[in-house]
Amino acid sequence: EIWKDSVVQSIKSLGRPLNYEQSADLTYNLPFANIPVLDWISSSASYSSRYRWQRGALIRDENIGNFIQNDLSLTLNSRLNLVQFYNKFDFLEKDNQKFEGSDPEKHDNLLLAASQFAARTLMMVRSVNINLGYKTRTDIPGFSPMVGNHFGQLNTPAGMLPGLGFAFGFDGGESFIEKASNSDWLVKNENNITPAVYNLTRSLRLDATIEPSKGLKIELN
Repeated sequence: EIWKDSVVQSIKSLGRPLNYEQSADLTYNLPFANIPVLDWISSSASYSSRYRWQRGALIRDENIGNFIQNDLSLTLNSRLNLVQFYNKFDFLEKDNQKFEGSDPEKHDNLLLAASQFAARTLMMVRSVNINLGYKTRTDIPGFSPMVGNHFGQLNTPAGMLPGLGFAFGFDGGESFIEKASNSDWLVKNENNITPAVYNLTRSLRLDATIEPSKGLKIELN
């Protein structure tokens, strides 16, 4: 009878959770194309996050807690089409057209030829790609709270645990680990020896296309 009541209660509560995972992705294209003076820039920003809660193993007379983890990735990609930028200026546009033509124009006027050569030298850089990245990850073993029915959170009088900020990647790191420790959310005993881990990575990548002469392109990164 006791076993039957336990099974019925478990069914009513949809059982005990073993694992919860969620991810969120968002990409936004910045509207430079709608601004004539900046339409030579194309740029997009992206957000990606992942949250995981995993129930700890059930060991008689032992409490090892659960495991939570989150990841956050923020990326900004931009491409500068410098040829399109140069062509916004009449003199530079004409020089580009002459350079790209099959029969380059020759001048007896040395001053004009020199000025066009100088302009073309300055316009050797044809495009630039910029990638900015920011990534974080927090792994916390021994997390005591279970999860509820919404966003992998446990509803308490003090609010949701571990919190929507953690679930969507904006909360974590040393400050969150310290908060969890001070709030008694962590199982602390001599058997729990796996440490909490926090990683932070920032990256910057630059790529450029240089064309010092017609038909000769150099890729720099």
